[in-house]
Amino acid sequence: MMKKKILIISGLIVITIALIYTGQCFKKAAIKEKIMIPVPTISCRYYDEKNFMASIKKAEVTEGADLPVVAGGITPHHLLADEMIAQFFKTVSAASPEVIILIGPNHNRIGREKIHTGSWNWQTPFGILNAEKDIVDRIAERTGAGKDMSLLENEHSIAALIPYVKYYFPEVRVVPLVLHGNLGQEKSKALANTIIESVGDKKHLVIGSVDFSHYLPPDKAEQMDQISIKTIENRDFVAISRMDNDYFDSPPTIMTILEITNRENALGLKILDHSNSSKIAGEYGESNTSYFTMLFYRTAE
Repeated sequence: MMKKKILIISGLIVITIALIYTGQCFKKAAIKEKIMIPVPTISCRYYDEKNFMASIKKAEVTEGADLPVVAGGITPHHLLADEMIAQFFKTVSAASPEVIILIGPNHNRIGREKIHTGSWNWQTPFGILNAEKDIVDRIAERTGAGKDMSLLENEHSIAALIPYVKYYFPEVRVVPLVLHGNLGQEKSKALANTIIESVGDKKHLVIGSVDFSHYLPPDKAEQMDQISIKTIENRDFVAISRMDNDYFDSPPTIMTILEITNRENALGLKILDHSNSSKIAGEYGESNTSYFTMLFYRTAE
């Protein structure tokens, strides 16, 4: 009986050693032969084929908006405004960047870090949209940004726009960034500088994913929108840092975009479109969300 137990234990030890050795050999072979071990991809959970394709069909490049020196822009993420989103991406697609820096609010303020990013690729209906891993890693290292796959997948300020990015920029790579609302003026500026340093010489486009006035009737929303756009035109960081949902849903995103475009001498501003949920839905509502699409462009080299 004792001999039988010894034989069983010895057999188990031999099998365990063999499995460990096989695993090590597989890893070595994978490195030697450059076998790619599958990496998880993030799904586009907000994609609706019918609505997406309808928005693409109706999108038109705004007259006079084909500026060859576009450095960035702002677009909604609320998919009620999908035609505005499609029009924006079609307009900026002439820029042909290598990398898109996509920045939006962390609506639910998930996670302890005030900045989140991630180097996971995105599974879109139009193929894989790759993350620009090197830039993501540099930004995360320098800012202490968190990495949360579930956050990125569920945060519509990023995930809702990813199919448009892939459709209009088939070869581009993406750097997604979600910001807490309390990131603040100085840290938003510091993030902008870190993005510029991390991107280096790569041709890039920075896009802010921002919805404007929330939860107000149309006439009041219009008043807030006029104040908001003035602060952006004047690049008034102090005023922007003090604004809330009456004006827009992510002051840090706007401040980061403005600081990047300041540093890159993209001081020109062109409004492509402006609307609100009542206009788009075709019926009056007491609680509205308003939307802008706009471009920032270089005024001199």
